[in-house]
Amino acid sequence: MKRVTEFQELCRTHAQSVIRKKRNTRIRTKIRELLLHAVFLYFYSTSTSTDYSRERLFRFASSPVSQYAATEFEAPSSPVAPAELKSLYRIASATELFAWLKGPFLALSYPHENSADALVFQNSRVVGGIRLGQLRATRSNCVTRVTSYFGSLSAESSPLYCYGTTHGDFGASAESVQSFGGTDGAAFPFAGLNGTDTLAERATYYSSMSSGTQALPAPAFSVVLPRADRARAAQVLEWLERDAYIDAHTRVAMLDVNLFNAMLRRVLVLRFVFEFPASGGVVPSAVATSAPLAKSFLFDAEQLDKSVCDLAVLGFYAYFLASELLARTGRRRKAAALRALKWSSRDGSGVRVLSLLFYVLVWTLRLVALVNFPGAFPLETDTFVSLRAFAEPVRVAQHLLAVNTCVCWLVLLLLLRVSDNIDVFVRTVLIAKTKLLSLLVCMALLVLGYANALVVAVGGSHDSQGVGSVGAATRTLLELALGAAQRLQQPQTDHLEPDATVRSALLVGFLLLNALVLSNLFLVVLYEAYRTALEDTALEQQQSGHGRVHFAVEVARYAKALCVQLRERLAGLRVALRARAGKSLEIRAARLSVVHGFSPSPAPPRSAKLLASQVGALNDAGCKPKHTVVSSAREDDADKSSALGRGGGSNAASLRGANRRGALAGSDGGSRAGRRSPERGDNDGESGATVKLLQGMILQLALQNESLIRSLEEVRADVKSLTALSAMDGSSRHTLLSPASQSRLSTKRKQSALALVTSPSRSANHVELLETLS
Repeated sequence: MKRVTEFQELCRTHAQSVIRKKRNTRIRTKIRELLLHAVFLYFYSTSTSTDYSRERLFRFASSPVSQYAATEFEAPSSPVAPAELKSLYRIASATELFAWLKGPFLALSYPHENSADALVFQNSRVVGGIRLGQLRATRSNCVTRVTSYFGSLSAESSPLYCYGTTHGDFGASAESVQSFGGTDGAAFPFAGLNGTDTLAERATYYSSMSSGTQALPAPAFSVVLPRADRARAAQVLEWLERDAYIDAHTRVAMLDVNLFNAMLRRVLVLRFVFEFPASGGVVPSAVATSAPLAKSFLFDAEQLDKSVCDLAVLGFYAYFLASELLARTGRRRKAAALRALKWSSRDGSGVRVLSLLFYVLVWTLRLVALVNFPGAFPLETDTFVSLRAFAEPVRVAQHLLAVNTCVCWLVLLLLLRVSDNIDVFVRTVLIAKTKLLSLLVCMALLVLGYANALVVAVGGSHDSQGVGSVGAATRTLLELALGAAQRLQQPQTDHLEPDATVRSALLVGFLLLNALVLSNLFLVVLYEAYRTALEDTALEQQQSGHGRVHFAVEVARYAKALCVQLRERLAGLRVALRARAGKSLEIRAARLSVVHGFSPSPAPPRSAKLLASQVGALNDAGCKPKHTVVSSAREDDADKSSALGRGGGSNAASLRGANRRGALAGSDGGSRAGRRSPERGDNDGESGATVKLLQGMILQLALQNESLIRSLEEVRADVKSLTALSAMDGSSRHTLLSPASQSRLSTKRKQSALALVTSPSRSANHVELLETLS
């Protein structure tokens, strides 16, 4: 029973250690991802906000619009109204529009009488000509609409004309494409003048625009003003006013100006829109779109820091895409894949995929902008070139990039869930998401209901500022709900009108409902979700057996572990380098000892000492090697070539190569053993001496084997020579032998005689061989 208890305790300890190791691995993995995403955010923020670090671009876009809008002009007088000063946004008729064109617009667009550089607003240049176009509606006799009320009217005697759609707006089905103006009625064609082409411009992407009330295509019946000649531009405007360029058929008039700033390297596409609604008057507006003038959105030689950041961001997104693809398409089991996706969703994987999609859309729009960039950029001519097809995709891409920026910071927030404090807040939102969504739906329905009520109540009165339509009323109510709307001005009258009373009552009721009901419900939902998140966090900590995760403490521990690991690796690298250096010296010494053992040249002092130490180790161990064999190996090395030439040289060479490799292997093994012995301590001293002794014995045996093989080859060669000379007499044999063979024969006779004396147990074959040699 005691052993079972100990075994259970051991298993419990092992399980806790495994869980602790997995927990540390998971936390450190999240810390690495967090640090990587922080580095990515640095490059991303630098890449996206470099151009917006100052207000240069804001002033470049706002300054022309503000100057065109703020400059006043004297409106022409009428029989019922005297002349007065007006500005752009107070234009109310076509006559006042031409007065503004010939006044502030002409003065600001042509600051000099005739300047070749066409400088405007100090540092900007006009690109190409200035285009004035319009959208015209067809005319129809709508007297039938009032015959039931005024029966005396007839379509022939008292015609009543309507323009555009049923409610007098512009529409594609009611657009007029007939030429008009001039004495012949064809002064202004639909395709346009001065080289403009309406159909070709409308065929491009992003040529249309959206005003405050409707979508508008590219203008037709275009007339181009010169870019630098003010006198000629004034003549063109006089001609347009005289030939009634703007008449009852005109629903929208557009004025396009393209500016270029060389210092900022950006273009500004400026469009003034003047809508002529069925209710009468003019609704002026202005749209300014800025875009960088570059052939590549990725690399700019003059902004290398931004280009490096762009390339780094592109590399990070490629890494994120590869990691997400591998996480979802890897060869895993289904359960393991589901668990991995669960943990990755906690780390913001889904939001990161959304960021990838936004980034792909951004670059797609940028490529579309580059494709639509005009082939000719007229800085010196009066030809009009529409840059909206280039600037509008850039503007939409910037909006998507802004949304993607929020998504990237949201990913950072989700990665910070490794900290318990931040995890609680994120869980609060996730738990309350259903109730919050329901509350938002209720609020949206309430806002729409109130907006419709406001429009029905006061939309047709003069006191309908901010609630003239459902969309305007919705915006006004949302601003009131967020506390961002200014106080709606009430008419300064001596009595309170009924419409104003209803309007005030509805707005006050909405504010009270928003402040007392919706806000309190929102706070209650969040508080309940926060309590639930705290309980869930405490329950998870209790089940896992670990306390709270302190992010700063975990980061410090991880940094300490990395420092320790780095120190260990550096120490191991230092030891490996030293061992490699020692190994190379030992191998070199061993090779020198073996090579010089068989060469006629004297061996270096280091290899001789090594061989002497090995032989000394053999003598100390009681193994007396045959020194004569070792010496004979060096003495007989001079006759190596002659012995190999007599026959059997290839076999001997192969055997000698094998013996040398064996000797080198032995010396290498000994060097490795000698290198490891200092690290084992005092107890490994004897084993190290034994290894050295065995090394010396192996080397000695290899040398003996080499000498015996060489001697045997020489004896065989001499026997063959003597057999060939057996038929000759003694004097002839002696004269035919070479001096080297004669000396070798005498040496062999002496060695054979010594062998017979020292070893009388030789076989009869050796005795016969000795007699033959004598």
